[in-house]
Amino acid sequence: MPSMFKTLLLDRRWLIPAIVLAGSFHLVAQAPSPVSVSPASGTGSQQLFTFTFTDPVSWTHIQSAQVIAGGVFGQASSCYLYLSGNFAYLADDSGTFHNPVTFGSAATIENSRCILDAGSSSMTGSGTTWTVNLSLLFKSAAAGSYSTMMEVNNGIESGWAQRGSWTVTNNLGLTAVSVSPSSGTGAQQTFGFSFVDPAGWTDIQSAQFLVGPLQAAHNCYMFVSRSSNAIQLADDSGSFGAALTIGSPGTQQNSQCILDAGASSSSGSGSTWMVKPALTFKAAFTGSYSTWMEVYSNGAVDSGWQNRGSWIVSVPITITAASVTPSSGSSVAGASQIFTQVYTDSAGAGDITEFWTFLRPSYAANPTDHACYVHWTKSDNQAYLTKDTWAPSENPFLPPITMGQNGTISNSQCTLDVGGSSVVVSGNNLTVTLKLAFSNAFAGPQQYWLSADNGTQGSGWHQLGTWTVNPASTAGTASFVRLDTTTKGNWLGVYGGEGYNVIADHVSNPAYATPAPSGQSVYVWASTTSDLRGLQKESIANDRIAATWYTNGSETIDLIITDGHSHNIAVYCLDWDTTARQERVDILDGANTVLDSRTVSSFNSGAYLVWTVSGHVQVRVTLTGGANAVISGLFFDAVPSAVPITINTAPNGLGVTVDAVLARCHGGGSEWAGGV
Repeated sequence: MPSMFKTLLLDRRWLIPAIVLAGSFHLVAQAPSPVSVSPASGTGSQQLFTFTFTDPVSWTHIQSAQVIAGGVFGQASSCYLYLSGNFAYLADDSGTFHNPVTFGSAATIENSRCILDAGSSSMTGSGTTWTVNLSLLFKSAAAGSYSTMMEVNNGIESGWAQRGSWTVTNNLGLTAVSVSPSSGTGAQQTFGFSFVDPAGWTDIQSAQFLVGPLQAAHNCYMFVSRSSNAIQLADDSGSFGAALTIGSPGTQQNSQCILDAGASSSSGSGSTWMVKPALTFKAAFTGSYSTWMEVYSNGAVDSGWQNRGSWIVSVPITITAASVTPSSGSSVAGASQIFTQVYTDSAGAGDITEFWTFLRPSYAANPTDHACYVHWTKSDNQAYLTKDTWAPSENPFLPPITMGQNGTISNSQCTLDVGGSSVVVSGNNLTVTLKLAFSNAFAGPQQYWLSADNGTQGSGWHQLGTWTVNPASTAGTASFVRLDTTTKGNWLGVYGGEGYNVIADHVSNPAYATPAPSGQSVYVWASTTSDLRGLQKESIANDRIAATWYTNGSETIDLIITDGHSHNIAVYCLDWDTTARQERVDILDGANTVLDSRTVSSFNSGAYLVWTVSGHVQVRVTLTGGANAVISGLFFDAVPSAVPITINTAPNGLGVTVDAVLARCHGGGSEWAGGV
């Protein structure tokens, strides 16, 4: 008789009722159990079966299991599977097991009775329970009614047990079986789409699949031809173009995703055709989508579209200051230089809300100080340039101009030609063109820094280039040509043959100089007027503008003539509101030596002062009386050439040729300067 009963847990799988008898005890091992199959009964040619097994201690102690579904127990040709860990084996028609498939992988195995779709199959364990889900497709050869048999082993065999029954119908047709993974999240994935044709995989003509809504346009939608092994990604309109060969290098993309044909693959065996496209999703396609499949046979049978899974597109958004071109080089002070900057945003360039760029000898705690510092904002498309210095409580920027709109902004370091600059959005790239001219005061090596922001994150500052500003010679010349008080605002065809700046209206700088004004503010007396004193608008016929650069002290326009030639400049001064203004206009060289000086008063009808200049000159306007000093326009022209004139003075009609200089050759007034 037993003296006592105990329950002992030893090793991994022994749940032991121990019977203690006179100094000895006997161990009785506990076997696992094949608990159930769901559904326990039913009819069909395709089914996801759930098999449940238990171990007295832990599901991890289970070593293997076997199941038979849609076949006869003990018969070699059957739908007979062996399960171990995360692997499944399907016996061939002789009853022999070969290479396994991994649960959840894009793979199938088959015999003459059934097909196991690993992509739609899975296994899980919890506590003492091991659950295996098997996705099976039965072939016509398996038609009939069968018992569902199960067996499990943890070192001890449970023995076979019948846990259900299934009637296989002879109606398995062309099928879009599954996608693996059937669900998930990410920006990149190689999907496995599995198709079955009972007539054999070579009977399949083509297939289509997509990740997204069931529509062609604006989708990640693909078509693949089995015979040619060709794959295509539809464009944003839903149309297919040239095909790529699966397994060969090449990509196609639309606004939703990128297909990498080289990283994709396809294979066929028995009744199953598997296509594995390698996809990268774009940030603009972020969201939750269904995965759809359809297959078409050579016999014109269509499976129809089937929803076989879901995918959450989640793309980390990154914003980058990518490049500046040229990234190095030099220019002479006063000469225009075009820089092309590229910023990228993985959510699309339209996501970028602003950028900053500056040139400076080095990065500093306050990089805007004494820098050529440009800022752009998407919300109003405004281009900004910082002041030379500013207090923390101040707005650091000079008045902005709409990007691409005619006009310039200048500080002591550089002049931004906004009309010659642009911002272009294309795909993930924001391409910025900046037309800059640097001052003599900014001469020396400069670092080129860029940064951008999309409202939620920024690229940070990155030095992507260097630039050297070579000083221009300070030497300059100037000779006064005339004072013109008759032309008034009718400058078109008279002045500005090589360039002009009609204040607050239109700027067209000459190729050889970029004027750099400083010390001025802008004021518009009349944005539209018929008053002849107002300057003609270049782009609007029969309209004029009265506006000015003004100062209560002095304002300066720095001009560096870079082509080595002499040119005429004309300064238009207008006392529009008749405040008895008086001002002095000085022409200085780059070393601030005064080359010529003119005092202007009583110019309420408008007055042009014309000089011939070369080299480095500055136009300085200083208030000497009245409200303030003003300039309404600046015009550039060629210096008139000598004109040969023949004068008949001899009685016999013989001509005498002399040189006369025509002052009015796009250069001021109607009189002759010089004579015969």
